[in-house]
Amino acid sequence: RTELLRASVGNEDETKGEPEPEPSLYTSLPDGLAADLRQYLDQKSSVEQDPVQIVVFDDEQSNLELVYSIAVDHNRKLLRVTFRGSTTVTDWAHDADIRMELMDNPLRKLEMETEKPSTIRQSTKIGLHAGFRKYLFSPAKNSQDGEKVPRSAIIECVLPPKVIKTGAHCKYDIILRRLKLELEKYPHYHIQVTGHSLGGALCTLLAFCLACELSLPPVTCISFASPRCGNGNFSRAFQELEHRGRLRNLRV
Repeated sequence: RTELLRASVGNEDETKGEPEPEPSLYTSLPDGLAADLRQYLDQKSSVEQDPVQIVVFDDEQSNLELVYSIAVDHNRKLLRVTFRGSTTVTDWAHDADIRMELMDNPLRKLEMETEKPSTIRQSTKIGLHAGFRKYLFSPAKNSQDGEKVPRSAIIECVLPPKVIKTGAHCKYDIILRRLKLELEKYPHYHIQVTGHSLGGALCTLLAFCLACELSLPPVTCISFASPRCGNGNFSRAFQELEHRGRLRNLRV
């Protein structure tokens, strides 16, 4: 029995995975093809060793700013953004700022860009929870880090005037940049955002904005105990993105 087991394990190991090409094969291939083959095998090996990789964990200013992470889940072919819930005094202060700030409805711009009218009647204005909007869109402390990725003109509606005027990075820009970089490596992956409490509200707002970025794949939002983050007009705009297949939402 032991010998049979060893033999079966040995056969499984022999058939598992794809054998790495001999070094001589690289030299016989054109430079571009050889580089692509090396990149594919390196990426395949990395995925097999660690199917879920955390590529960003931003807590450098955890007492002053929101905390989030970005992970690449190769098993489910997902890019997952996760927000932390309320922990610090700054978090609670943003929770308590329950004013509804009115701004242009980005769905109106989306209708013009896609030349597709909304199935749900849209207002010209939507209201967002002031504290959550400020947390996601105010200039970040590390706002000068890295190269900027142009955001969709549709999103300009929800940004504070200060961010537009100064051209500063906000957390949304930083997250968007990293997602686009990861999608260049994994173009067939989808985007999922999640969070609890404050994190649930932030992921809802992020999902809404990412769904308006037509260069990105559809977004799935899974929120836990999320407080209200917008008014009725925001809710109707959110539902319209669901109807368009740009957004899927699960609120727990």
